[in-house]
Amino acid sequence: RHRYREIRVLGTGGFSTVYLVEDQYTGQSIALKVIKSIKLNRKNIIRLQDEFLLLHSLKHQNLVRVYDIGFQPESQSVYYTMEYCRRTNLMSFLMEATERRMVDAMVQILRALNFIHSHDIIHFDIKPENFGIIEQDGKFVIKLLDFGLFMPKSQIKTSSVRGTLQYMAPELFSKAPRDHRLDLYSLGVVYLKILLARNHVKQNSKYVDFEKLDEQQLESIQEQSLLSVVSRLVKRNPDDRYRNAYHILEDIRTLYRRDDELVPKEDAARMFFEPRFVGRNNELNYLKVLFVSSNIQTFQTSFVLIRGESGIGKTRLMQEVRIYAQLTGYKVREAWCTTTGDNFGVARQLFSQLMPTYDESVGERYGDDFARMFQALVYDKTADITKLPVEQGMDETVVSGYFYQLVNLFEDLIEDDPVREPVFYVHDIHLMDEMSLQFLKPFVQKTSRVLWFISVSSDVDLPRYVEKFIEELEEAEHVETVFLRALSRQDVVELLRATFPNGVLTTAFEDFIFEQSGGNPLLISELLKSMISIGDLRVVNGVWKAATEPSENLALISLLENVLQFRVLSLSPEERDVMTSLALIQEPTSFRFLRKLYSHVPEIESVVAGLVENRMLNEFNSRYMVSHGRLRQTVLRFMDPENLPEIHLKLAETNDELQEFRFEDTARFYVLANKRDKALEFYDRAYRSYRNLFRNEKVLEIAETLYQLTDSMENKRQYLEEAIRTCLYAGDTRKAETYIATYRDKFMSTFEHEVRYNYFRVDWFNRQGKVKAAREWLLDFFLENREALEAGPHLGRLYLSLGQLFVKEGDMDGAELYLNLASGFIHEEGADDVMLGNLNQLMATTMIVRGNLDAAREHLEIVNRTYSKAAFLPGLSAMHNNLGKVAMKEGNWEGARKAFETAVQIQNKVGNYFQLVLSFGYMSRSWRKQGRYGEAWQSLERGIKYLDLIRDSWGKIFFHTEKSAFLIEMGELIEAENTLMVAEILASESEFKREQVHIDLQNARIMLFKGQLQQGYHLAKSTEEGYRTVGGVDDQLSARLLRVSFLVKGKKWDRSRELLDEALPILKKVRDPSLKSAFHRTMGIVLHNLEGNAENAVYQLNEAVQISSESGLILEELLSSSALIRAIPTGTHQGMANNRKRAIPELMNELAQVVPKRYWRQFQLREDIYGIVKRYGRS
Repeated sequence: RHRYREIRVLGTGGFSTVYLVEDQYTGQSIALKVIKSIKLNRKNIIRLQDEFLLLHSLKHQNLVRVYDIGFQPESQSVYYTMEYCRRTNLMSFLMEATERRMVDAMVQILRALNFIHSHDIIHFDIKPENFGIIEQDGKFVIKLLDFGLFMPKSQIKTSSVRGTLQYMAPELFSKAPRDHRLDLYSLGVVYLKILLARNHVKQNSKYVDFEKLDEQQLESIQEQSLLSVVSRLVKRNPDDRYRNAYHILEDIRTLYRRDDELVPKEDAARMFFEPRFVGRNNELNYLKVLFVSSNIQTFQTSFVLIRGESGIGKTRLMQEVRIYAQLTGYKVREAWCTTTGDNFGVARQLFSQLMPTYDESVGERYGDDFARMFQALVYDKTADITKLPVEQGMDETVVSGYFYQLVNLFEDLIEDDPVREPVFYVHDIHLMDEMSLQFLKPFVQKTSRVLWFISVSSDVDLPRYVEKFIEELEEAEHVETVFLRALSRQDVVELLRATFPNGVLTTAFEDFIFEQSGGNPLLISELLKSMISIGDLRVVNGVWKAATEPSENLALISLLENVLQFRVLSLSPEERDVMTSLALIQEPTSFRFLRKLYSHVPEIESVVAGLVENRMLNEFNSRYMVSHGRLRQTVLRFMDPENLPEIHLKLAETNDELQEFRFEDTARFYVLANKRDKALEFYDRAYRSYRNLFRNEKVLEIAETLYQLTDSMENKRQYLEEAIRTCLYAGDTRKAETYIATYRDKFMSTFEHEVRYNYFRVDWFNRQGKVKAAREWLLDFFLENREALEAGPHLGRLYLSLGQLFVKEGDMDGAELYLNLASGFIHEEGADDVMLGNLNQLMATTMIVRGNLDAAREHLEIVNRTYSKAAFLPGLSAMHNNLGKVAMKEGNWEGARKAFETAVQIQNKVGNYFQLVLSFGYMSRSWRKQGRYGEAWQSLERGIKYLDLIRDSWGKIFFHTEKSAFLIEMGELIEAENTLMVAEILASESEFKREQVHIDLQNARIMLFKGQLQQGYHLAKSTEEGYRTVGGVDDQLSARLLRVSFLVKGKKWDRSRELLDEALPILKKVRDPSLKSAFHRTMGIVLHNLEGNAENAVYQLNEAVQISSESGLILEELLSSSALIRAIPTGTHQGMANNRKRAIPELMNELAQVVPKRYWRQFQLREDIYGIVKRYGRS
């Protein structure tokens, strides 16, 4: 229920219902088959289990694939999941098809039937509804479905009657012998019904008897050749029918002059299938006992250690146990050890399955330090695990405490798990890291609700800590060891007979397999596949036969490490070519691409399908990729280096035509094919494409490549300019400096190039926060080249750059002066849309700071028009940030949210991490002003992910200052100080005066919370003075209110009143409801403490309540309500007082919902909040 999301019902029958579902782990659409609860009995459960196990072991292109099986206790139902086929009716599919398409479909069906019949399986229910069809690129694949009625031939009795009545063979209604020809008869009826329907031959019954059709009806069928095949399939006497699929295909080949094969020689290994589980019955039955009682509360065995050499069948045994456990109602979770260097790998995997997303309650239950460590350990994929506290040589007691808490949390999660006693698999602990092993140790010495299955290879060198752990395991109580030994000769014979049930295999063959494999199941499997692939083992007339003497070229792998080498060397030339191409491409590749690449290979579809079935390739979403990295390395190791240029050329030319992969991939292939001119062409196309999309990291990467490849100095200059612009835009000043120096040394041949160089240098200073140096450089350049600059269209850009520098510095007077100068020259010089947009963007910024929001909107409308016309996405994202700031100052929170989210969407497209960080910072501020601290923290977390990706100091200063503001409101003063210190260090190295004043404001707020009144007051006063130079009305009012807060805390009521009265003219210009409410609240508190102002105080505080309530400011409404209640004189305004008293618990509860749990405790300890809690109780 939690993993699979139902989309719709695909079909239902008396036994089961099939749903189309989405696997929410993979995002894949699959089919889920569920036994109806009324049909849930032991017989039907076994029936479904057998069907699943059969399909799980039968791997063939024309059989449906199955994935997982389980029991759902809530609905008391058993289910399994399988491949989804969009179409599931062969008759409707073939009604309008060509005759050739009908024959193509029959050939695929014959391949499926030949495969299952060669393994002694009879389907028993061949009918149109039991065929799925998957279509792609004009081709189709038939999938045989629903093996619910299957039966091994050896188990069929003369009394066995099963199937769908109208398709059942006549012998099923008598005591005649039954064999695989039952399925052939049913196939004949299916095709006969299709032929009759296609040719409009009317039937009075749904039951068709070929022998009752008259001559006229048969002659009206146009597909006479196909009818001749069908007529023999539907003979009443089985002996008159075809003997097997091979003989049917012989006739089809003759009639239609085709060259189809049931199993092409190069795909012979596809006929192999994993047999039923044999040779381990004692071990399997022993382990099943652990799950016998459904009322087990505590496992008598806590650990099961499964030991044995590599390839001996440990994983297969655990899979069999898993299926049994899940059908019994247990939940099995797995972890794989991959390398001893994967610190906490097992713990991470298991915790992520028990708690898929981080739960904030971890911090409340186990403390913030542990919670931070745990969150980084399990959920932060980018975290450096080696830097976690438990790995830094800490005091042993502290480390032990972390492990103790990890174990406690694990047990708590198990206790909260609604499923039955959980079962955990840990595979290959010989590769386990030491930290995960330490985590497992506490479970060894005690019984619990947990049952652990652990596997270890006995033929590998074990790390000492693993050896010691296994020794402890084997000596402990509640631990059982299952040691898997090589299969005996009798087990091998049983395995061979299960694999080839109708085979004619001699004793000499059985001896050969046993002696060569040593009874190792994996080696047996590999040996049989190799024998099939070279023809030493084949199907003859439906029967498996082995060669009397093994071929001389059969070389068995003696060590398991050589399995992949053996598999690769066993491939056909065509298969190896496909594997080589996919190993070089390194990306999921469509069959369309492979078909074009190997157009000279007529059976390419069969080649690819065979590689999938042999697990050499993975297929997902109809794309193919080498199944894993080690196999890819093996393929490349056996590649002839001399053939590489030719292979890369074919890949390049194919992608040139189909354009499946990126331009730079085609270019890379051409480079490796030694085709430099073509490589340059495609790299240039990639460069232009990414530049139009503003994909900065790709533009830079490809510009660098092109600079190295091209011989043209003019082209080199253009690519270098693009690289400089991109580095500066992304804030990578270090790399930009190197490129700017190269530009100076090699490309200063004209005055225009000199102009560009100087602007690059100015921007470089600016990005580092050296605004004064940038301004001086620009002015010096102007004075030295004034005549040349004034003669060309340069002054508009010059003044625009100066205006931008003053904006960055925070000097809005200087900014407006130069921006107005720039405006005249830009319009006169006929500048492009981007420059005009830049001008209005900067003007809008100055208006926002000034508080002139209407003028700001007018400029932003021009920005929108000009940038949209030029399709300049970076500018549009910055414009949306500005629109969000305007909306925020107006109290239009929804408008602000939409604007910032739009900016984020654009920035994600163009890869502008600097603007992305700004957007999340502004977004956090908007949520914080509303008191919606959960969303504010989420926005900060989103920004933190990108903070290390930017090198622009202004962006980092801004974000750290914004984060500190949030932490101050949470009452986390130490963390806030540390965060602000980072901003201070960055600001001390820059000349961003406005940002420096912002930092002072936050430092003053910290002093207020700490009670440092005198020092804090002077800093707040200094901040207010600073804002008169570099700030706007909102900034000035914020600083004034903070300054008054110090006086209020010191109970200096008269001076507080004076300062608030002085601020009334500023208040009239402010539109931010959070500032207005805070002003009225502060004024009300001051008036309440001055004699003779009671009514005025109530008026001011009620005004604050109304503004905050209407604007959705939760915290502001709470603080104003509390102050209002205290200010109302006894016996007056009782309705108002009672209303506010009722509102306070509701507001506290609302805050409890929106403040992050990790901060809630500290938040309640804030002096203003704690007073409310004391008076009205905790939420």
